Amino acid sequence: CATNSVIQCPTDDPCDIDCIGESACQNSDTYCPATQPCDIVCHGEKACGSSAAKAVIHQLAPSTGTLNISCASGSQASCQSIDVTCPNKPGVCNIDCVGHTSCQSINLKRPTVGIQDGGALTLNCEGYAACATNSVIQCPTDDPCDIDCIGESACQNTDIHCPATQPCDIVCDGKFACGKSIAASTIHQL
Repeated sequence: CATNSVIQCPTDDPCDIDCIGESACQNSDTYCPATQPCDIVCHGEKACGSSAAKAVIHQLAPSTGTLNISCASGSQASCQSIDVTCPNKPGVCNIDCVGHTSCQSINLKRPTVGIQDGGALTLNCEGYAACATNSVIQCPTDDPCDIDCIGESACQNTDIHCPATQPCDIVCDGKFACGKSIAASTIHQL
């Protein structure tokens, strides 16, 4: 990977992307296959993050593959300011944000193309201010959504949109986690 690059996975094969090192894939547009697993590892300060514009991870639409993103522990801001579109059903979206400010200002969206809504979402935000600061998390409208906000200020000042008819489990554990301060998080039921 290189900073400000376009990463295009093969359309019919599983895709593994390793962004290892400081700013390794910073500000990159990543295109995952529509029907195959897409595994992205971001390890290093701002490895998959953004400095100005959003770093974008696309699922080719309509997508039914599995999207796994690992923003590795010990890396400050490893996926800061990323913009992610999760796959359609029956695909699933698993995002692991572990580390200081990992996934801060994330914009996590449901798919906008295709008949099916997004598949199940599992989001783990663990560390100081992980998934915090103007983050937007859109859970699928008709599939379960599991979000763990573990650590001081994790998910603080975050806008979470939960499904109306499916489980939406949000765990908040830590000082100011989920906005237990002046900058409160907002949780919507769709």
